[in-house]
Amino acid sequence: MIDPRDPGTQQLQLEQKRSRGRPATGQALSNAERQRRYREAQKAQRNENMHKEVAEDLRAELAKALEEIECLKAKLRAEFTLGEKARSENKNLALKVAQLETQLKQRNEKQADQDEQETCWRIQKRKSSKGRWTTVKGSYRSESEAHEALLEMPQEHPVGTAWYRVLEIKNAAAGEL
Repeated sequence: MIDPRDPGTQQLQLEQKRSRGRPATGQALSNAERQRRYREAQKAQRNENMHKEVAEDLRAELAKALEEIECLKAKLRAEFTLGEKARSENKNLALKVAQLETQLKQRNEKQADQDEQETCWRIQKRKSSKGRWTTVKGSYRSESEAHEALLEMPQEHPVGTAWYRVLEIKNAAAGEL
């Protein structure tokens, strides 16, 4: 407060000085949340790269099959003018074209099925706290199915001496025992 009788008094500075750096927003992420988001981004990038490679392989197979089909069609056109003998061969070539087209469809369906069946769930157990994890026989399509199987398993050891866990195996073909 300024004393009107004393000319030496000055106005007090009541505002706080601003600290250095960027002001806090109150929405900072914890280290665990930042790491979780980083892992999710890396996983998404790996999946995207894997799907690109699969798509490139399928495109190459498709291009090869289409070239074969075009060659067969060209042969059909060339031999169509040769007469009855050529017409019977044309029928064979037409059948072969149809077979190639069905094989291409089957490959595409098989690839789609493999993409769906890439993941599976396994149960592992460990007999002591410093022991090695060993995979229990069996492979499950979902995590809940694996947990149900774990609950139905007979316990070989007294309570507290064995540890169990359920793991997701990303590439089931590579994870087969």
